[in-house]
Formats: sequence, structure tokens, C-alpha cells
Amino acid sequence: MKLALPDSLWEFFQQHQLLELEDIFSPQDLSLLSKSHETLDSKSPWSPRRNTWQENPSIKKLLQHSSLGEIAAFLYKKRPIRLAYTLWLSPMQTPLSLVPKTLSEISCLDPLLGGVLLCLENTTREVPPMPDLCKQTAGHALFFSATYPLPFPDLCSLPGQKSLLIALAPAQLRYKLEPQDPSTHLLKKRGYAFGDLVKEDEVPYLYH
Repeated sequence: MKLALPDSLWEFFQQHQLLELEDIFSPQDLSLLSKSHETLDSKSPWSPRRNTWQENPSIKKLLQHSSLGEIAAFLYKKRPIRLAYTLWLSPMQTPLSLVPKTLSEISCLDPLLGGVLLCLENTTREVPPMPDLCKQTAGHALFFSATYPLPFPDLCSLPGQKSLLIALAPAQLRYKLEPQDPSTHLLKKRGYAFGDLVKEDEVPYLYH
């Protein structure tokens, strides 16, 4: 069923480059994502984990059947929407950057539209008056633009908060060299050259 999204949400997003929404996922879906987080973390606890949906296809199915893609198409005014990558963020993992960086600055995929930070767990229970990446309520999803600087050190040092970062991309997406991206040579090992268009098996569609 198509969502009825008011223009005021788009206007707020354009002004602040952030928009926090709740109830996008059911408690059961959040539980599945959180359990997947714990299972994958136990295999390699200190390294950034990319594209976990490839290790657990149920993650991809859950994201594709959610309203994330439709909301993103509304906020970014782009269709279709592709799932560039997913990344778990928790106190157990090393931050991608020691200073705030945008997704575009640290990604080997170009261009990116922005992303979503989905809070899976937050035991601090502090609720800020405005959207705050570092003070989310469990179950809330924060949409942000590709030019919004993400405070990676803070996101990976918050006790009690675990989140899933979901990077979103448009239809045309190319592979580029980005030394700040720990996965920058991953696609090369799979036969890609810098400048190549990235296919659907690596970057699936969320919303058409």
C-alpha cells in the first residue's frame, strides 16, 4: 500500500538534512535484525561489517519489504532506490573515521543519496528534542542526506546503543577508489574495475 507522506516531512528534511521516523519496523523485525547483529558480531567483533545481508539473506528480504525505499524515494525525489550497503555500528567496532565524515567521503560507491540509521537498541532512554544520531530511541529510523557529516567516533562509542547504517543509492552507481573505505578493494576482487557500473547482485533494489 502506498504511503501518504505529507510535504511537511520533505520540507523538514530539506532544511535539516535529517528526519526521524518511528514504527517503520515491527518489534519482530527489530528483534530479527538485532539477533543477526549479535551473531555476526560474534564472528568478527572489532572490524566494520559491510553488506551483512549477503551473509544473512533474511536481512535483505526484510529491508526490501519495509517502507524504507518508498520513504527514501519521497525524501530524495529519486526512483528507483538501491541498497548500496549495510553497516553495523556498536561499541564493539572500530569507527570508519576518527572525525565526522559524510557517506560520500568514505564510500567506494558513487553517487550516494544518503542513508538511514536504524537504532536497534538504546538503553540510555534519553530522548532529545530534535533528531540526534547519537541519541536515538530504539526502533526509530533517522534518514539523512549524503552530505550530512556522520559522527562515527561517537556512534561507535555509545554504551547501550546499537544501530544499523543503511546506505542508499540511485539507479546509476559506479565503483571508485576510496582509500578511507575499508571495503574499497572488495569489488575489485569480484571482477570490477574502477569506473564500472555496479550490478544488482552487489547493490540490489529496494524500491522501483
